[in-house]
Amino acid sequence: MSTGTSSRYANAHVKPKGPGDNRPTALQIIQDEHRQDDLIDKVVFITGCSSGLGVETARAMKATGATLFVTARNIDKARLALGDVLDGGRVHLLKLDLESFDSVRACVAEFQAKSGGKLTVLIENAGIRNVPFGKTNDGFELHWGTN
Repeated sequence: MSTGTSSRYANAHVKPKGPGDNRPTALQIIQDEHRQDDLIDKVVFITGCSSGLGVETARAMKATGATLFVTARNIDKARLALGDVLDGGRVHLLKLDLESFDSVRACVAEFQAKSGGKLTVLIENAGIRNVPFGKTNDGFELHWGTN
């Protein structure tokens, strides 16, 4: 990766104007840095891929050529949000509800079976905020147990 990556995009972040402004997307940075297909033999696991940053992270990481395992609590919502990111056979969508240790264990077992136990990059994107007090299935406060 070039040494000028951060300075190359610095001006775009001086006065952000929200979605659609001139700040680069993760995919644009992968392309600008000529990192397409650099991770063909790698396995990337990304949590929280049913909206926002998780989807865009998956889109960018797919361009690197890596095999992706993307997770979501709501599979239907994730399929809709990810759209064509799921095309091509290198992206695997797994159910993962971080409010449940049983779900975590099941996801890990499925991941290990499909990946052969190989993991190169872990991107922990899933999280919650500003939700009313509640507890996970295993009795932990929601923010603590999920994040």
